[in-house]
Amino acid sequence: MKKLLKILGGLLGVIVIGICGLLIYVSTALPNVDPAPDLKIELT
Repeated sequence: MKKLLKILGGLLGVIVIGICGLLIYVSTALPNVDPAPDLKIELT
C-alpha cells in the first residue's frame, strides 16, 4: 500500500510541475498581442 501511495504521489507531483511549467512557458515565451481589430467590409 505504501508503494502505491508513493507512486501516485510522484505522478501527481510530476503532473503539477508539468502544468506549472506550461503556464510559465505560455506567460513568458509567447508574445503579447493586441486584440484583433474590428474590420468592416462594405459590399460593392
